[in-house]
Amino acid sequence: MALAGPRRALARTGRAVASRVPHVVADGLGFAGAGAIAYGAWLIYVPAGFLVGGMLAIGLSVLIGRKLERGTA
Repeated sequence: MALAGPRRALARTGRAVASRVPHVVADGLGFAGAGAIAYGAWLIYVPAGFLVGGMLAIGLSVLIGRKLERGTA
């Protein structure tokens, strides 16, 4: 059974990736939502879209920075 080691490593990798998928999906949905909000503001008034997008980018960077400090990223 020469393949037992690589199979175990692949299984561990698969479990590690599967445990991170919900976090990646949640972050992706957050970014998509922020983009939709900024786009909606841009449709109403073009400069507002840039202002809202900038504020959302700053807010998301703060939230991600806090998440990284806690070590939960």
